[in-house]
Amino acid sequence: MGIQAVDELYEKYAAKWKEEIVSMREMIIASLVMTAQIPAKTFNESARAGFILERLIEAGVNEPMIDEIGNVIAVIKGKSPKRKILLSAHLDTLFDGTLDHNVTITRNRAEGTAVADNALGVTLLVTLPDIIKKLGLELDSDIILLGTVASKEIGDLTGIRHFMKNFSHEIDYNINIEGISLGQVDHSALSRVRCDIKCSLEPERTSSWRDLGHSSAIMMLSDILENLFRIPLPHKPKTVMNVGRIQGGHSYSRVCGNASLHLEVRSEDDSITEKLIDEIRDSCYEVGAKYGDDIDLNFFSRHHAAGIKYSHPLVSTASTIVKKLGIKPKMGPSNSEIAVPLSLGVPSITIGLAAGSEDKSHRKSYVELDTIPDGIVQTLLLITSIDKGYCDDDNQ
Repeated sequence: MGIQAVDELYEKYAAKWKEEIVSMREMIIASLVMTAQIPAKTFNESARAGFILERLIEAGVNEPMIDEIGNVIAVIKGKSPKRKILLSAHLDTLFDGTLDHNVTITRNRAEGTAVADNALGVTLLVTLPDIIKKLGLELDSDIILLGTVASKEIGDLTGIRHFMKNFSHEIDYNINIEGISLGQVDHSALSRVRCDIKCSLEPERTSSWRDLGHSSAIMMLSDILENLFRIPLPHKPKTVMNVGRIQGGHSYSRVCGNASLHLEVRSEDDSITEKLIDEIRDSCYEVGAKYGDDIDLNFFSRHHAAGIKYSHPLVSTASTIVKKLGIKPKMGPSNSEIAVPLSLGVPSITIGLAAGSEDKSHRKSYVELDTIPDGIVQTLLLITSIDKGYCDDDNQ
């Protein structure tokens, strides 16, 4: 019944909505460029947040505000809001204002720093009120627009955590928006923890001849790595330990006094992650005792495995819409913003708005402009399906 209703919704509205959205191309591109040109490195998103707030005020949405930690929040009021749908997108990027944030527009591409991650997602928050007005779309549900801060790296989803701590009891569904890739339908989060490991020698160690060849922070780190790589990891449930970065040392002839590594563990099972935390801690303390020097461990970014099933109406609806657009759904776990609402029992998915790409440094990315209308149509059809009750899970 639900899938048939979604099919009928698609046939009735998709082509008409896409035509109207295409007619708004210049407005959408202008919003994308203005958003992307404002640097918003994690913990420094205030300028971008201020711009988003101004645009939402101009659009006439209800209750636009910046909360105490910097999230931007606004509400598109419904006629008789039995449901509250949270539409979220993270404001922050990995890059500060020292990088060129200008955006290049060609016939079918917008290219620039963090355009795909996540200036395009934020652009939808900015333009959605105008798009809904243009389409004459009337909803019963309230649409809560949320631009979150401190999502990436050591920000550890601070923005969405803060919002959900205060309002999770009011949210019925969460749609999280990423710039790329169109067809993405993430509906689960892995068990995850990150750890910074720092090795430090006693300060009296020198770079003299008698000290060279003895212990160094890098040698300590090498022993830690050797211990870590001996830890057995199960294939089922799938578990991965990744060393993402190693730092240390100054020159050829000086003893390295400080060295560090960044480690991440992901697993499909929370109990395995907890066990690995203990084993990582034991391995480090064992090396510290051997050398008689300090090893500092900082475990953070602890996410618990959570999700909704593929059979959940929210997931099947999103997947059906993607297929109707002629795109193969890309399903998988995500440790994006949905990790938090999923852990609190709020049905949540992450979707992508456009085709595009990022290079390995994420410094330069692009989105294919001609695919954005399909991404917006996808979002509107999903919101409308939720509004009409097609995504309600009768088993919950």
